[in-house]
Amino acid sequence: MKNKLVFTTIILIAVISIYGCSDMLTEDPNRPPSISLGEDVFVLYPGVEQELDISESFDVDEQSLSYSWSVFDAPDDAVYTLSGEDQPVATFSAETVGDYYLTANVSDEYDEDDVSVLFITVTHDAPVAVGGSGADLYPGISYTLSGSASDDDPDGASSLTYLWTVTPPDPSAEYTLTGETSLTPTFVTGFIADGDTDYSTVPDYLGSYTLTLTVIDEWGLTDTDDVVIEVSNDNPAADIATFASPAAGGTVNLDGSASEDTDNARRQTEDLRYVWSVTDSPVGSTWEWNTEGDGTDSSFDTANIDNVDFTPTDAGVYTLRLTVYDEYGASGSQSVIFGTTGNTAPSLWVAGGIVSSSDTRQGDGTGGNGYSDDDTSGSDDDNDGFTIDASLAINNAENDTLEYSWLFDDFAGTIELMVEGATQTLSPGQAISTGEDSILTIAPTLSSYPDDADDFTITITVTDGIETDSLEIYFDLF
Repeated sequence: MKNKLVFTTIILIAVISIYGCSDMLTEDPNRPPSISLGEDVFVLYPGVEQELDISESFDVDEQSLSYSWSVFDAPDDAVYTLSGEDQPVATFSAETVGDYYLTANVSDEYDEDDVSVLFITVTHDAPVAVGGSGADLYPGISYTLSGSASDDDPDGASSLTYLWTVTPPDPSAEYTLTGETSLTPTFVTGFIADGDTDYSTVPDYLGSYTLTLTVIDEWGLTDTDDVVIEVSNDNPAADIATFASPAAGGTVNLDGSASEDTDNARRQTEDLRYVWSVTDSPVGSTWEWNTEGDGTDSSFDTANIDNVDFTPTDAGVYTLRLTVYDEYGASGSQSVIFGTTGNTAPSLWVAGGIVSSSDTRQGDGTGGNGYSDDDTSGSDDDNDGFTIDASLAINNAENDTLEYSWLFDDFAGTIELMVEGATQTLSPGQAISTGEDSILTIAPTLSSYPDDADDFTITITVTDGIETDSLEIYFDLF
């Protein structure tokens, strides 16, 4: 009986043990870890390192954990670095702009794991170019530009490169730009004339020069800014000193030393080039320049000499011109007219032959007997008209160049005339110049006028530039 009780006890203990172990076998022996990622979205500049941290991940079964990081999507041909791939804290950086997708994985001893996805955008703004201030310059004056640039790259402006280019006002413009890969290049127009320069072919170097600063970062992003430099040049002023007129065959010294260039203070040289010329003279006359004699040459280039001797060999009126050039071809001129002391003034005298009419001419042009045509009705008609040729009443002993003017006077109110084919309304004392043309045509319009004995006068004035003479003639047109 005792043995049976012991056996029964052992069986009971075994059954209890089996039931207890059965409960244990039905429970999960291992649970997966939990990943802990603080941030999963990042925006970075190229080359900037970003720390990625899953060190706060945990396992409820308190098993040791393993870590892994990987990039599963990136821009084509991307350049990036992922370090610490098997550590709880990894580091990521990229040189290529674009979007990157990474996975973070934590696993326990039984390869149970948890995964998170990270999104990283690598971006970069273009640099900013600032060209600085422009300038107003005279030719040949250098100017140093003062550009600047900024960049959001952590390396700042140290990672930027620079390039200046020039757009000139004309393709022929000559200039020099040194230091064009720096922020402070030096610009200067290159053309400087000399005494042998043909000033008619001077390059077109004046105007606006546009200098463009281009800033480039290490990723090829760019920005530009323009600076405008205005290159201008004032004309020099010619100045011939007053002088006493010489006799024919006498010599006069022409002094242009008072000529000046207002730009001299900003020039590389203050030398002016002096060119003297005869622009008008008695027909057939000759002259000499300096002491060497240049016959009838109309121009005499004295280079940088500001005075010259001039000897007119014939009596009469001469027009001389001084033209001064600066070293860049800009010029200024002054002319003087003088007559030799033997100059004879031109003279006019009344001569019926100077006036012709469309009809039969009547009258002799004197007061009370003014010129008229054969229309005696007291009204005008469409074939009234006169041609006045003053050269037919001129005594011009030296064959000087003469100029003519015509003054209308001695009438009340206004009159309307056809003058040189154009209708003009004239007031008393109004003058018309025809320059070197000695002929004037007049005709009444078809309007009605009071029929006075003499309707108006014309005073003809002729000048050789020094001396003048006048002649008054009367007209009875209406």
